[in-house]
Amino acid sequence: MNVNGFTNQVSFSSGSPCCVNFITQYLVNLMSPGNPYVVATCPAGACNNLINLKATTSGSNTNYPVSTSYTFDSVNFAGPSFTATPSGATLTGGTDGSTVWDSGTVTVSVGSGFTASAPYSQSGNNSAALVATALAGTGPTGLNRSGSPVQAVASGSTITLTFNSVGVAGNVTVSVTSSPANSSWFPGGSFSGSVTLASGQDSYPSGLAHP
Repeated sequence: MNVNGFTNQVSFSSGSPCCVNFITQYLVNLMSPGNPYVVATCPAGACNNLINLKATTSGSNTNYPVSTSYTFDSVNFAGPSFTATPSGATLTGGTDGSTVWDSGTVTVSVGSGFTASAPYSQSGNNSAALVATALAGTGPTGLNRSGSPVQAVASGSTITLTFNSVGVAGNVTVSVTSSPANSSWFPGGSFSGSVTLASGQDSYPSGLAHP
């Protein structure tokens, strides 16, 4: 039996294997795991005169060509004792899977009380740079909307944040989370991260030590 150019064969004579069920079982044992393209099994666990072949990988390119051949002692026998015929010229049923795209909402939390968000999907905001631009917007859910504690500047996929007030109170944690529409396929969403703003310092009181 030849699958995609790889051949497995069984010889028979007056010894073993002696009959069709032994020959099919022996061929199955040779092909699994000896064949790199398919796994061979016996229908319902009983090797009579049928062998099932299943590709080891998926996709339409696994509908491999299949052929069979046999030889016999034509000097002493008018015909072969055993023959083999494939069910078709190729394996069938191999298909390419469809692409599933993540979609949902990415949320930026600044400190403990302010959030900004933006939707993302394959049809809109489908890259980190587009999501960053949307998050840094001035709309009702943007980082630069009225009342925001920060100024946000997007550059590519990076957002630079500057706290609006002076002091260590601005050294807050900023986190990014995703709420995917299909959490079974994308349990964590496409975007996440966390950073703490730094370098905020309280002003010194005036005096001789700090004029």
